[in-house]
Amino acid sequence: MKQVGYVVAVRGGVADIAVGEHSECNKCGACLATIGKKRKEVEVANGIGADVGDKVEVETAPGFTVVAAFLLFIVPIMAGAIGAIAGYHLLPAAGLGRTPGAVVGAVVLVAGSLLLLRCAERVYFSKHLPNIVRVLASGDSREGRS
Repeated sequence: MKQVGYVVAVRGGVADIAVGEHSECNKCGACLATIGKKRKEVEVANGIGADVGDKVEVETAPGFTVVAAFLLFIVPIMAGAIGAIAGYHLLPAAGLGRTPGAVVGAVVLVAGSLLLLRCAERVYFSKHLPNIVRVLASGDSREGRS
């Protein structure tokens, strides 16, 4: 998936790109961290040396969207189902009824999966950043650098 944005910060081989929602956006959830902000900023690999102010084209690997959607949606749902089943069968031995046990089990495993996803985000997503593929317009009016 390709997207156009503007470089707002550069730190070594990484750049922050200000982007807007686009026609190819399939609501994968990759930008959920930007909810409530006026502009969305995405961290990307800056292998071509784009500078602040440059208008750039950013490309995300096709498999990235699938993995992000799986991690953000399917893993917590599976954790909740497993927690509900386990709580239903195991927690009555601890003095809870079957229904409260299922609820407690589901809540605990969903919360745990979200904490694990936070760690996975730092590990997986930091190694699989989208890439700047070309500069469309330079901040100092030079066109078409790549």
